[in-house]
Amino acid sequence: MPAGAKHKRDEETLHILREAARIASEHAVQQVHQHRLVLTVAEDGYIVEIAPDGSRKALKKLKSPRPDLPKGMVLAYR
Repeated sequence: MPAGAKHKRDEETLHILREAARIASEHAVQQVHQHRLVLTVAEDGYIVEIAPDGSRKALKKLKSPRPDLPKGMVLAYR
């Protein structure tokens, strides 16, 4: 397989994985809200607890809001 074709296939695979992760995350958040549970997220450089009533409580400031990740890996921040 030519290098260009492999790269294109890898990019398509990453796109599919990112989309699957996004959908799974959205579904998990919906389930948390549906069951009126507390949600903990990374938001604006903090670990934040979101209560069922929508109130937010900063639990901890992150040392680095953008951690070093392996090449090609990304995190979505709210």
